[in-house]
Amino acid sequence: MLQIRLEILRNPNLQNTPVVLLNPKKINRQTVWQCSKEALEMGIYLNQPVSQAFSFCQNLTVLEPDLDYYNSMEINISGTLSRLSPEIESAGDGRFFVNVDGLQHLHKFRPDQIRENVHRQFDQFPDSLVSYIRIGWAKGKFASWIAATTAKPNKPVIVEDQKLISFLKPSPISLLPTDKDIIRRLQQFGIRTLGELILLPTPTLVRQFGEKGEIARTWATGEKIDLVQPNQSLKSIRHSMDFHTPIGNVEIVCKSLKKLLETALADLKHQNQSVQGIRIKGLWTKGSWSLNHILRNPSISHEDIYRTLRTNILISPPTSPIEKLTLEFFQFYTFELQEDFFNHEKNRWEVPNNKKIAKGTIPSSLREAITEMKLRMGFSPLYRIVEIDPLSRIPERRHALLNIEI
Repeated sequence: MLQIRLEILRNPNLQNTPVVLLNPKKINRQTVWQCSKEALEMGIYLNQPVSQAFSFCQNLTVLEPDLDYYNSMEINISGTLSRLSPEIESAGDGRFFVNVDGLQHLHKFRPDQIRENVHRQFDQFPDSLVSYIRIGWAKGKFASWIAATTAKPNKPVIVEDQKLISFLKPSPISLLPTDKDIIRRLQQFGIRTLGELILLPTPTLVRQFGEKGEIARTWATGEKIDLVQPNQSLKSIRHSMDFHTPIGNVEIVCKSLKKLLETALADLKHQNQSVQGIRIKGLWTKGSWSLNHILRNPSISHEDIYRTLRTNILISPPTSPIEKLTLEFFQFYTFELQEDFFNHEKNRWEVPNNKKIAKGTIPSSLREAITEMKLRMGFSPLYRIVEIDPLSRIPERRHALLNIEI
């Protein structure tokens, strides 16, 4: 419920009150996407229609999800955790798995030391968010997650390998990462915990549930270890600017963006690349705003990019004064415009007599070669590039290939 916690950070008045977030994927039929602990206690559940949720709790607070804000915070948290280990997996809903295999000499195997290491990295985050962190250390993601759910604030739960089975035994079978149908049938048999599941012999589980029954038992015994799968973070160039006083004037926002653009383009040129995808984000205390734009052609031109972004901002400006402005580049290409590929002047040393060919004149040496190929192959495999509509948004319409006939 990281999203709910982030909303409470922005709205402290929502603390200890029933709060739900609308499902961003179901616009026509509004349902509950996330809900606070107080809402759960009132009988509200996930994917419940909002109209029905109000019948359970009349003082319910319903909020529109701010996905840009949540994503930016998850990126910041993931970047912070990367100081502990380079292998980070974000599993959603505020869960992060960190692979510390072989790093035990850096992270002492003591709860107080682990807590200090983690909290030291999160010193730039609000205290109310840091106090919400639950830390679990065990072998594999499944056991680590269970350890984190049983942990308390400032009290990490560490499970040693030799104590893994005894630690897992009291856990409910509903936590198993398997089919819900298998869990339901196990509960019908009166099996409630992983310890009770272990008592069943493997052949019995195989006869009832097939291979999945045997796998479920290996989860319960700690034999199946799921390793951390680091997220493949998209390559990007990101620069931000913080404002001590929220900025609501669009012209000031554009001037600030112009400075960020200069810095980002300097990094881009250093990497000898051009950019086509650009994202702008604005954050304030209780909301966010973003714009995504894909350039028609990859570019490194400050003037062209800024003119395009400024036009988009004027069309769709921020809805509130922003406190932080972020510019992000993604979708890169090598630094060579497509027009240069067809520039005959630039490549004249590569193709003899290219000026004559561009004007439709075929040199005698090339004419003889075409004649010989037509006799052998029955057609001419050579083509001439002809400019059709160089300003078209569709690359295939900018140039055409015509047979060179004699």
